[in-house]
Amino acid sequence: MNIKQLRYFVAVVETGSYTAAARREGISQPGMSQQIRALERSLGGPLTEISGRGVSLTSAGRLLYAKARALVSLAERTEQETRSAVEENACTERIYTAASYGYANVPGLITRRGAADPNGRVQWFEDASQSELEYLVRTTPGAVGLGAPPTPGIFRHVCALPDEEFVVVGHDLPGNGRRLTEEDLGRLFERPWIEVRFRHAASTALRQLADSVGATPAIAGQTGRVEQAVRLCMAGAGLALLPESAVSDARITPYARLNPPLRRPVAAFAMEFTPLLEELQTLNPVPATSLRSA
Repeated sequence: MNIKQLRYFVAVVETGSYTAAARREGISQPGMSQQIRALERSLGGPLTEISGRGVSLTSAGRLLYAKARALVSLAERTEQETRSAVEENACTERIYTAASYGYANVPGLITRRGAADPNGRVQWFEDASQSELEYLVRTTPGAVGLGAPPTPGIFRHVCALPDEEFVVVGHDLPGNGRRLTEEDLGRLFERPWIEVRFRHAASTALRQLADSVGATPAIAGQTGRVEQAVRLCMAGAGLALLPESAVSDARITPYARLNPPLRRPVAAFAMEFTPLLEELQTLNPVPATSLRSA
């Protein structure tokens, strides 16, 4: 078993077919099948089953996916950081974000920093779990973390940012970000849903939303990536509950807001005060008392 095989296995699970996984990874479909068969041989049993509805996971496959996604993410992040370490010397600032937390803040931040200092560079490492995020920020000099409010008493500087709102995404929604009524929600829970599970608050939020209207979501598919959930929604596979910051334009990705809103808290934090942390607060004005030493 190796990282390449695990990456291909994750691609098969997240795309739902060997053909789509091969296209995503840039290899042939027979090559993809051979890699998965080799992985199954090394582990001693089948991981996937193919039926008329596509690829499904065995119990062993479900267990492996939960672990493989974390390993692949760690390997990708390690490769990114190692490559960055051997690049030519430059003024580099690092920001680590928990899964799906960076969409609202990081692109604008990188644009502004680049305009202010063409020789500077902001490196963005994403898709960490909250525990990994806090570890990386604790152990990387000058790093800033962006995610849920961190464990109290560890980080010297914590900056509260505006809460992020969850929205319902679907290919046939009105697309104007209108507020859903409770009756609307009841009808939507008669439809299939795409669940974003890996490291995401969206899964918990979906269950919370369903409980509020006395419903149980019918899960048509699961994925570990917000981008993949959006693609599945746009293909008509189901609805998804996602952070609004991940949906840049309602004209392109139709979505509806909840009434009352369902939000998650967001914070930036660091072991030492940095210009990057200060600028995050500038981009997201909040009362000055929210910038504090913990």
